[in-house]
Amino acid sequence: MTETATPRPPAPPRRPCSSPGWAGVALLGVAAALTVAMWPMHAFADAPQVTTPAGPFTDGQTITVSGSGFPDPHADPTGLQILQCADPGGTVANLPSDPSTCDGTTVNPLPVNTDAGGRFSDPYAVALLTGVHGTSNIECDATHFCVLWVGVDYNQAFSSGPHAFSKAFEIEPASTGPTSTVTTTSPSVGASSPTTAPGNATPAAATAGAGTTPGDGGASLASTGVPASLPWVVAGGLALTLFGGLGRRLAGRGLPDRGI
Repeated sequence: MTETATPRPPAPPRRPCSSPGWAGVALLGVAAALTVAMWPMHAFADAPQVTTPAGPFTDGQTITVSGSGFPDPHADPTGLQILQCADPGGTVANLPSDPSTCDGTTVNPLPVNTDAGGRFSDPYAVALLTGVHGTSNIECDATHFCVLWVGVDYNQAFSSGPHAFSKAFEIEPASTGPTSTVTTTSPSVGASSPTTAPGNATPAAATAGAGTTPGDGGASLASTGVPASLPWVVAGGLALTLFGGLGRRLAGRGLPDRGI
C-alpha cells in the first residue's frame, strides 16, 4: 500500500518589528535640544541685574540706579542695599568678593523696595572716596574705578545672597563754579549822594528844597536870619528922609509971603 504525503500548511507571514520611526526620533531630538538651550537663558533672565548711567560722575552727583531679578517685597520685606565698592582697573576679575573692599558709610540711607516682579529704580548719590587721612577704606576717584553693589544684606550675605554689581565708573571732583567779583565804586569827593533817614523813605537831598546850594558837598537848611542887604535899605531910606526935609525948608524960605 502506498502512503500519500500530507501537504504542510503555509508559514504565517512575518510581522514587522515595532520600532519608533525616524519622525519620532527627530521630534525627541528637537525637544531635547530646545530644553537644553532654553534652560540657561531662563536662568540668566532671572538673575539679578543692575543698570546705571554712563560715567564718569562727579562727587555728590545723584544718579538713577535700576535693577531687576531681585526678591519681591514678600521674599525681602527689609528692602535692598546699595553701596560703593572698589574695583581696581574696572574689570570683572577684580570685583569684590566680600565687604572689606566696600565703604559702609556709602550705603543708601533708606531701603530700596522692589515691586512684585523684583524690579526697582531709585536715586543714589555717589561720593568721591579716598584713603587720605583715613576718610575711607577704599579709593574711588578720577583714577580709581569703583562699582555699586546691590543686594539684600552686604554684611551677612555679600556673596551668598541675591546681589549684582553695576558697571565700573570713576568719580571726579565736583566743580566749584566761577567766582563772582563785586566792584564797589565810591562817590567822588564833593559829589552829593541821596541818603535816607531811618523810618523815612524820602531822600534827604530831595527834601532840602531851596536851602540847598548847588555845587556844595551836601544839603543845608534854608537861612532864616537878617538879609545881608537890609542895612543898605535902611540907610537909603534915612538919606531920602533927610534930603526931603531939607528940601522943604529951603523951599519955604525962598518964597515971598503973599498977602490976600
